[in-house]
Amino acid sequence: MNEFKEAERGDLTRRVLIDAAIKVFARDGFHAASTRELAHAANVNLALINYYFKGKQGLYLAAFEKITTQLKSEISPVEDKIRLCLEKYDWSTLDKDGRKEILLPLLLEMANTFLKLLTSDKTKEWAQLIMREQQEPTAAFEYVFSTFIRPMLTQIIRLIKVLRNTDEEEAAMITFSVFGLLAVWRVVRTGILRRMKWTTIGEEELQKILPVVHRNIIAVVFA
Repeated sequence: MNEFKEAERGDLTRRVLIDAAIKVFARDGFHAASTRELAHAANVNLALINYYFKGKQGLYLAAFEKITTQLKSEISPVEDKIRLCLEKYDWSTLDKDGRKEILLPLLLEMANTFLKLLTSDKTKEWAQLIMREQQEPTAAFEYVFSTFIRPMLTQIIRLIKVLRNTDEEEAAMITFSVFGLLAVWRVVRTGILRRMKWTTIGEEELQKILPVVHRNIIAVVFA
């Protein structure tokens, strides 16, 4: 029983440290964030960072593991629908309108899911951390890319390749353009809120954004 309680306390300490680390690393960056500040934010003894994570680097990677797990839980259901759909049909037998009727709703569903994540208040720190890694990649970016970004991109590129009836290189560039249309709602979120006189981007605001985003995605894909 004591061993069980000890393990339970250990799991709780790990979770508290990881949650605090996401906030501190997002705010200060990896190099500026001190272990003392990380421990203070989690309200735990400084020595526990080394005990559970073998130092700041281990805690940083653990923070990205949690972020990636939560992102995958949101995105994977749509990703799986796209993969299964692409495997279901003989696309050479369908014309442009047939491909569009089947695949465009899936692309827009992925856009909806991704945009809802990007505009959520809870993903602010996630986005800051991932954008930092985009600029100065470390082992954390390699982990996020291999376990989340690359599998997701693979399915979207495959979808657009069939939908557009183009080669993989152009499909990849179109895919990045589509994600650019979505990412802007996080990157310039503060400016958007000021200009639109919104206090947040909730469900009501999202329903105003989505039709505009859908039109832009369709324009990019079929340009």
